[in-house]
Amino acid sequence: MKREIKFKAWNPQKQEWFIPMVISFDNIHEDAEGIKIYLCWRQSTQDSNSGKWERCKIVEYTSLLDKNGKEIYEGDIVKALYPPTYSNNIYKIRWWNDGFVCYRDVMSKVKFEIFGVFSNESIEVIGNIHKNPELIK
Repeated sequence: MKREIKFKAWNPQKQEWFIPMVISFDNIHEDAEGIKIYLCWRQSTQDSNSGKWERCKIVEYTSLLDKNGKEIYEGDIVKALYPPTYSNNIYKIRWWNDGFVCYRDVMSKVKFEIFGVFSNESIEVIGNIHKNPELIK
């Protein structure tokens, strides 16, 4: 399956998302939860020839859209709307074994491929682990 590859960056200090122009894979750090922190180049909105490096967390696009047409990224929190077996369950989107999976929680270890179980109409993005961590507690 061919899919679109793109990323967005979360700046934890500014509490905001941006599209990085460059992602540096040198000098990578990990935060307290073990999430990798990269250096990302944020292009200036006033001058396309300037910008600055920022420490940020990177998430990858799954190439899927939810029922509202919103792009689904790694780290998004989704609510299942259908099929009935999964209805109203909350899942976190993660990268696992060369693909994206819906991950319910660490205790139950419920995990399955997002592509095989859900259609676009059957899930809705309700937040992400950076802005809304309380949704998965």
